[in-house]
Amino acid sequence: FREKGFQIYFLSNYSEYMYEKTKETLSFLETFDGGVFSFEEKCIKPDKIIYERLLEKYNITPEEAIFFDDREENVKAAEELGIQGIVFTPETADKILKSK
Repeated sequence: FREKGFQIYFLSNYSEYMYEKTKETLSFLETFDGGVFSFEEKCIKPDKIIYERLLEKYNITPEEAIFFDDREENVKAAEELGIQGIVFTPETADKILKSK
């Protein structure tokens, strides 16, 4: 996706407790262009507010965004805001890797 010019953001239902316990192992988050943790926003997916906060924070146009998640209800919530959604499964990963 980066090679195609996309920016990459995370939207995580991570708790503050888990964040504090694992923040040393989350260095991979530095590879993202930004993101939103639910504990910071006091709401979780599939609550539309958390998607709206991500869109607003990074000035993302919903129609130009793609949202991947492993839970169908989270993808549906994104789609209701005009974001293209994809339910991510192990098969999705295989398809992406095989298309390279």
